[in-house]
Amino acid sequence: NISNPSEKLQTGKSKSRKQARECTRPPLSSKENTKPASKLQEGTKRTVTVHWSKPEYHYATDLLLTAIEERQTTCAALGFDPQGQDETNGVNKTSGKVVHEHYTSLARVVFLESGRFPKYTPDDIHELAGVIKNRVIKLKALYRECREKLTATGAGLVDEDRESEFEPGSQLANIWDEIQHDFPWYKRMNALMRGHPLIDRSGVANSATGVDLDILDRRSKLLVKAEDNNSGRARADDTHHRAASSDVSCSDSDDTAGDLVSSTESTASGSDEVKDTGTKKRKSPSTQPSASAGPTKCRKGMLQHVQEIAAADRSTRLKMTAMRLKAKCNYKVEKERLRHDIEMARLEHEARERDKQREHELKLLAGQLELEHLRVAASRPSQGPSQSGLAPPLVANWAIDPALQS
Repeated sequence: NISNPSEKLQTGKSKSRKQARECTRPPLSSKENTKPASKLQEGTKRTVTVHWSKPEYHYATDLLLTAIEERQTTCAALGFDPQGQDETNGVNKTSGKVVHEHYTSLARVVFLESGRFPKYTPDDIHELAGVIKNRVIKLKALYRECREKLTATGAGLVDEDRESEFEPGSQLANIWDEIQHDFPWYKRMNALMRGHPLIDRSGVANSATGVDLDILDRRSKLLVKAEDNNSGRARADDTHHRAASSDVSCSDSDDTAGDLVSSTESTASGSDEVKDTGTKKRKSPSTQPSASAGPTKCRKGMLQHVQEIAAADRSTRLKMTAMRLKAKCNYKVEKERLRHDIEMARLEHEARERDKQREHELKLLAGQLELEHLRVAASRPSQGPSQSGLAPPLVANWAIDPALQS
């Protein structure tokens, strides 16, 4: 019991503060998750798995190939050969879709619109597109493996629907039976992949090209033709002026009137001939060059220019290769010479060391021999020196029979 009113007021205030703190305090339980719902779902992805290889899921591969065959744009975008396929559903060749959008549309057709996979929802479309992408890559790899097993002969017969001609029991027939059992979609993939550059190398195996390359030289040919026309006109004008001047000089040299009249007629006829000649020479450059005209310099075409650059680059590379080989040979020769010099110096040093060792051993043996002689001489001083002066004479260590001495 609190009798003081001020104490009651303070007690009420402390209780209200304690209640406020308890209301704002987070829960003490560690099992409760206080993170927002968005953070809980962040980074978590649902894994989608389709067992394509199981027989009960073969219909999924059939649905996928059917969807690809019905869409020419999808065929071209995924690397298949759209030749012989018809456009359906108003699909335009220039739809402008990226490859991921094609995978997404195929996943929507196979997994959502078919009704065979009720467990998937539109929220899984991104993961399903990745599943379709992996399956398409796997189908291409399996098709290439099977085609390599069939070899060129077997693949050609299958392309022409003549697989019935395989001899029963032969290796090719056994391979075909194995392919039909393990990969029953071979013929459908063959229709989509037979024109692919990885399968059909006829387009890249020949270096000859059917592309018209004359367009590269067209501009240079037009310029050369224009220069020829201008030079032809200039030559015709020069001929006309020379003919006119010669006719005028001939008319001035004649004094009589008849000669003047005849020269006038000849001048007129000459001018007509000059006009005809000039007209012919204007037309001649386009058809046949004149014999007196000098050789025209044709401008180099783009192809010839590229060939010259390639030839110059090749000669430069050959020179650089020759220089590198020469330097490499010189380095090897110098290296072998140094090795030879080092080896010869080592052998000479070993020979000198052997000579010194031999000389030392000879001196040592001579000293030991002399020491032995001195030791023997010192052990027998009464006998005196020997005739040679090096050692005393040998003395018998046994007694002589007196009978033999007489």
